Amino acid sequence: MCENCQYLIIEKVICIWDLFVAGRLVGRQAFEICLFRQAITKKITECSNRLLFDSLIAKLPIRLGEYCRMLNEKQICENIKHLREQRGETLNSLAEKTGLSKGYLSKVENSSKAPPVSTLIVIAKALSATVSDIFDIALEKVPATLVKANERQQVAQSDSAYGYTYERLAYRYPNKKMEPCIYTLALNKRKSDVFSHAGEEMIFVLDGSMRFVHGDRSYLLEEGDCIYFDSSIEHYCISDGKKETRYLAVFCQP
Repeated sequence: MCENCQYLIIEKVICIWDLFVAGRLVGRQAFEICLFRQAITKKITECSNRLLFDSLIAKLPIRLGEYCRMLNEKQICENIKHLREQRGETLNSLAEKTGLSKGYLSKVENSSKAPPVSTLIVIAKALSATVSDIFDIALEKVPATLVKANERQQVAQSDSAYGYTYERLAYRYPNKKMEPCIYTLALNKRKSDVFSHAGEEMIFVLDGSMRFVHGDRSYLLEEGDCIYFDSSIEHYCISDGKKETRYLAVFCQP
């Protein structure tokens, strides 16, 4: 293969990655892209003149390695519908159990944007399930799972509509009682949505600082700080500082 052709192939892969992140490639298309990625990776390995492509190849471990693990938000919405039907619930009965309107639930099931985690918890509880069931319907029971640092599953909320994006740390373990995630609180949205859901939660700040509001109390959380709280009380985070804040959050659903 000529050098120019190899260059064009790599650019094509990067273009496909950008489309995937934008949520425009899902389902069968996403599966076919995974196969395409494998073929292209092989071609890159066979490249005779690697110096020409160093700048682009350096991007590929992130661009091609992470997208296969990304959980598209549309899939989360489809999983909610699948789980509801599996439980024999109608939109009306689910609306009564959750306190959410039938129209809102219908919109969620047919949306390409997943609702916030707090809403997922409410829906899961009404379906006698866990949030993990909504994320991981097809997983089989295993005694232990390992997720390496470069294998975390990113939830594709590219526009940070809720003021944050997050990575799931234990997505391979089914029917979890706890859901650990690493959140990134965006600077361009000073306040996240207000959340309230049954259970308990813990937050540990990894990098940066933020203001955490719980009920009528406010706490300044800085790097290394940890707070444990009743998540049924309304709470939210406010970006505080000049850079994004990353924190570990573990919530337990009763």
